[in-house]
Amino acid sequence: MLRYRGWWRSQGCPSCGAHELRRTRRNRLDRWIDRLGIPRRRYICSECGWQGARIDETHLF
Repeated sequence: MLRYRGWWRSQGCPSCGAHELRRTRRNRLDRWIDRLGIPRRRYICSECGWQGARIDETHLF
């Protein structure tokens, strides 16, 4: 998964390409990864319903 760093950071939905992603609640794994220093946020696509995580570039060190 780390091989595809561009995918984690890319904007928009990886499934349909729409740019309308909404934030959704994080789970325990997301919070644990955040404590390791990786600002991962969960999103849902308003077009196709895709759900997944992306790295929040505004919180990178």
